Amino acid sequence: MARVYLVGFMGAGKTTIGKVLAKRLQWTFTDTDQVTEFELGMPLTSVFADLGELWFRHYEKKVLQKTTTLQNTIISTGGGTPCFENNMETIIESGLCVYLFLPPKAIISRLEKSKKPRPLVRELSGSELEKYVEKTFSDREKYYSQAHFTVDALNPNLIQVVESRIREHFGMERK
Repeated sequence: MARVYLVGFMGAGKTTIGKVLAKRLQWTFTDTDQVTEFELGMPLTSVFADLGELWFRHYEKKVLQKTTTLQNTIISTGGGTPCFENNMETIIESGLCVYLFLPPKAIISRLEKSKKPRPLVRELSGSELEKYVEKTFSDREKYYSQAHFTVDALNPNLIQVVESRIREHFGMERK
């Protein structure tokens, strides 16, 4: 069961880190949000706007289920994925779960600079964005903290730390 799930708030770097780790480990990489967009043929912003968050969360569960049979894969999950539909349970049972912790202030900073459209915050800025991030982060932390291990996403050695833990967990030789 060589699967690694990256969880954390939007903007924590799950996709960026996941791609680098997959390359270093010579594994494949998948991003559940990108799979959803591909399968539905529309961006997540349209999915949320046209079909609603509840519909998206049900579909997201199906996409997550498909990842449970992948081998030698780094899986980047959407920021809310672990928090709905018992998804965190599925993640923990199906692979090694890594929480990329980023404090709310850093999340806000990244979201303000991000060029990537984020369905849940695209209309927010300033104090509205701060309130949303702080409340949502507080609500989601109990799910994220169930991960097998947590790493500081601001750590300059983040890639090496996570790669080392993955290699140790799966008994892989160091390069």
